[in-house]
Amino acid sequence: MKKLFLHIGAHKTGSTTIQNSLTCHSDYLTKKGFAAAIIHKDLDYLMTPLRLAYADPQGHLQNAITASRTRFQEWFNAQQAESIILSSELMTSNFASWREKANIAQQLFENIESITFIVFFRRQDYAYESIYRQAVRLGKTSLTFKEFYRAHEYSISHLNWYRNINYYRSAFPQAEVIVRPYETVADQPDFFREFLSILGIRNIPINITTSRDNVGITGHALELLRIANKHYSGKKLRLVRDFVIQNRETLGTHGQEGLFSFTPRERRGIVKNFHRSNQRLFEQFHIATPQEFAEWESH
Repeated sequence: MKKLFLHIGAHKTGSTTIQNSLTCHSDYLTKKGFAAAIIHKDLDYLMTPLRLAYADPQGHLQNAITASRTRFQEWFNAQQAESIILSSELMTSNFASWREKANIAQQLFENIESITFIVFFRRQDYAYESIYRQAVRLGKTSLTFKEFYRAHEYSISHLNWYRNINYYRSAFPQAEVIVRPYETVADQPDFFREFLSILGIRNIPINITTSRDNVGITGHALELLRIANKHYSGKKLRLVRDFVIQNRETLGTHGQEGLFSFTPRERRGIVKNFHRSNQRLFEQFHIATPQEFAEWESH
């Protein structure tokens, strides 16, 4: 029986690193009996129903699901490998309902008998800050962090990992669900090794490539990008962005990070608000001991 390992790429939890690494190590994975595919790259037809995740009165969503399911089943059956790895950030969304995505996935993969879900999650305050920084880097906002949070404060509630992951568990009651905290293996080589260990693959030489959208950047450089987002667009903005990214190490030392993060008081409040749901997540999926959970929460 073929096995499907489905990586649900929660945003800002190393999904791009996993996808780049799967591509870089495809030959090795093939030798180990695995075939890997990225939904937005190799199986682009699966993107349509995942993007039509909301009300679609014309019925396009159901038609897209039916067509995509048929094409995927044909692709899946044609694979020689016994284990198939799929990775996609479209299985989730920054500030949208995981429930709808889980329901769509249930229909897309309903004929697959053996499925294992793999999910990495991140403490909510750090995840939210990282989402904001990426929005600035990609030119999607010129708001300061405080303005961004005030405008989207409700959206942090969508980072309830216990609730979100259990949408998938409910949609696929027979599937195995493996959950890992991102912070414990954030170093890229160790992170991909952790992912491979879930698949039962060990002792592999790791070659990591980093997306330009996920490179580290100082507070000074990020503030330059935010200001550029406010005053420029189109080609001018792209030129400024390219310059800042290419010269990020010389554009001031690390500083002004406080402009792009919660205050200690706000951080404690967010951790407190998610304490019970995070605790239940750790307990349900046997992620760590109570002491390790306390250390993760206070880190």
